[in-house]
Amino acid sequence: MKKKRKRHSKVYSSDENRMVTMVLDDFPFLIHGATAKPFFPTHTHGLYELNMPEFIYDPLAFGAEGNARRIFDAYNYLNRPENAGALDDIKGGATLKLTAKALRPDFDGSHPYTYCLRLVSRNFEGIKLAYYPEEIEPDMLFIQMYTDGDNYALTDEYYRGGVRW
Repeated sequence: MKKKRKRHSKVYSSDENRMVTMVLDDFPFLIHGATAKPFFPTHTHGLYELNMPEFIYDPLAFGAEGNARRIFDAYNYLNRPENAGALDDIKGGATLKLTAKALRPDFDGSHPYTYCLRLVSRNFEGIKLAYYPEEIEPDMLFIQMYTDGDNYALTDEYYRGGVRW
């Protein structure tokens, strides 16, 4: 039987925004998510140090914790030996589309969503919202994870000034 990972989360306050920080045992990075308007994208810190792109996810897709679970699953997917070329494909400009079963091979439920991963520029409004300028290194890359069909989340206008829907 597979051992379940413990999820640790802690709530911090930052100005008028509330933020949750999520860390799972055995994962060498953390995820920040917004819990109040204006929302910023759920995003990672620490993947750059592992020579991987940082991730962002639309804050309203599945909420901070739901998005974090999907980011952890995408990290696992990209690090499985059988998916060795997937990250290079994304870095080369491809959009990777994955089912829940692809993200989590042990998933046995019904799940209608397709998850997409694409490379985005540091000038993308979602990146500007998630990271302070001094956090962004010149060679840093970013992957936007989004739910297929949520095309509004691909635009700068959606993120400009914080997501307020």
